[in-house]
This record gives sequence, C-alpha cells and structure tokens, in this order.
Amino acid sequence: PGQVFTRTPQLKISKAFQLSDVKLELAVGVARPPQMQAGVPEGQGGIRASLDSWSATHTTGAISTSKQPLSLALSGTVRRFVWPETPTSTSAQSQVGWGLAANGFIPVIPVSGDTSWHSLALVGEYAYGNGIGDQYSSDTGGLTPAANPAGMIDPALAVLDGNALRLINWQSYRVGLEYYLPILDGRVWLSTNYAHMDSGNLAQLVSATAKSSTKTAEDWVDGNLFVEAMPGLRLGIEYAYLLDRYADNVTAVDHRVQLSAFYMF
Repeated sequence: PGQVFTRTPQLKISKAFQLSDVKLELAVGVARPPQMQAGVPEGQGGIRASLDSWSATHTTGAISTSKQPLSLALSGTVRRFVWPETPTSTSAQSQVGWGLAANGFIPVIPVSGDTSWHSLALVGEYAYGNGIGDQYSSDTGGLTPAANPAGMIDPALAVLDGNALRLINWQSYRVGLEYYLPILDGRVWLSTNYAHMDSGNLAQLVSATAKSSTKTAEDWVDGNLFVEAMPGLRLGIEYAYLLDRYADNVTAVDHRVQLSAFYMF
C-alpha cells in the first residue's frame, strides 16, 4: 500500500553515463494509455543517479537479494483522458493527467567487502499526481465502474462531475528500513515500513450515498522477519496494521499476521 507499483506494456529508450564514481541513467518511453479513447500513448521519463562504492543489501519482493548502491531517482508520467459526447454530456472533454515520483535508497550502514551482513538501508518514496490511481496496484479508492456510468474510464482515475471531467488527485509517501543481522552470513534480516496515501478531492467528487464506501486515505505499518533456512528456501513472518479513512469520516482498522514460505528453483 502507498507505493507506486504497476506493470504495463511500454516502449523505452535508456542511456547510462559513468561520471567518475557516479552512474547517471536517463530513460524516456511510451506506454499503453490508461484509457482506450485517449488517442495517444502515455509518456514517461526518469532520471537516476547512483554511487556504486556505497552500497547495502536489499531484498525486492521477498525473493531477490542483492547489493544495491546509494541511489536517488525522479520519474514522471503524462497521460490524456477523453470523455466523448454522450446523452448526459453534450460536448466532448479532455484532461491531461500527470504524476511525479521521487525515490531514494540510502545505505545507512553500508556493506564491506564480499559480506552482506550488518547492513542497514533506508528506502523512501514520495508521489503526487492527478489521474494516476492505476499506478497503485489494485487500489481504486473503493470506486466502482458505476462512478462512470458510460464505462469510459477506469475507477480511481477520473469521474464525470455534472458535465465536467474531473481527475482524481492522489499523493503517497513511504519510508522503510531493512537490517541484515550478523549471523548466518546475513541470511536473517528484519524490515519495517510505513506508508500513507490520500486523495485531496475524491470526497468531493462522489455522491452522498457513495461516501461510506469511498476510501480517501490510508495508513499502513508493517514489521517483518525473514530467514533463509537453506539455499532456495526462505521463511518469513509479517505483522501489518492498516487504517482506512472513508469519505464519510468513518475509519476502519485491520490487523494481519502472515506466515510465508518461498522455494526458489
């Protein structure tokens, strides 16, 4: 929750430059638009700077562990939305959606030599934009296709407010720590995360009857313990706390404990 993460078909061009100890990467691309009627692809771009001499151990998706350098990145997207003429909207409308995200990976206690243990890293992300709800996996804010009776645009992106096309605003931020213990060659590690996301206009764009099911903000905290019991076998336990806020000012709390096993072959 609260992290930009999505996959969609895209065409990308990238170039890396080595500037002394700093590696600079630039990328631009076009991707499948968020709406069939958009008429043009979504535009994307990003820049990332990294310092290979300052690295820490990092695990992605619970199964991929490697040394990652200090890095800072900035990325953005531009996309077009179109609402064609319908019986309830007498003229076609279009809006330009956009989003920006800043990411960082900071080795607080960097690794030394060939070891991966006694490594502490800080990760963070901030994102803001209009019409970017699909960039958060499986999170629609509680909106259903009924919010767009004509089915023109997916939930969490935009709605028709009267006769005006309005893009839904979202912002999110996330910070996390991961530490690899100096036992079993770093095959035991701890991680914790805090994430928040909210919409600045969603509550004003839904009807009174839909407010009780429309999520406008979310806070999430978790703590994890992972053990690589043997090569290819990882075991993990997680506790997570989730606080949802709805457009009618009601909150809901969820507590979760999850046990996981990953066998990689």
